[in-house]
Amino acid sequence: MKKTILLFLCILTVGLSSCKKEVLVTDPTNRTILVDIPLANWVRATDGPYYYTNIDLPENNSNFNQSGHVIVSMSFANPDVYEGLPQVYGGASYTFNSQPGKLTIYINSVNNTTLPNLPLTVTTAKVTLIDALLID
Repeated sequence: MKKTILLFLCILTVGLSSCKKEVLVTDPTNRTILVDIPLANWVRATDGPYYYTNIDLPENNSNFNQSGHVIVSMSFANPDVYEGLPQVYGGASYTFNSQPGKLTIYINSVNNTTLPNLPLTVTTAKVTLIDALLID
């Protein structure tokens, strides 16, 4: 009986010592870019009552544009607070779109019939690029 228990304990010890948990930590591939937008960068559109600004974004190449994700937040009055777009702030609607190489932010009036008010100061856009795998 002692030999059986000793044999069982030896097998159990060898079995448990061979198990190990591996934790793989990879560097984050997501990127965040802060872009200050001066008042002079807002352009009045010719095809409607809105403003827009373009931000060069070479990180958003055609592959990333197809498989990744772009998130934009803006800081308006408080430089420590970012609000995700789309957003209504100060009676204006802020939206964006992205395409390879650039990001465009739009300011429309809420009713989309009058010209919106521009921000009173320099705003900061926080652009976050999230990598993902495209599933075909």
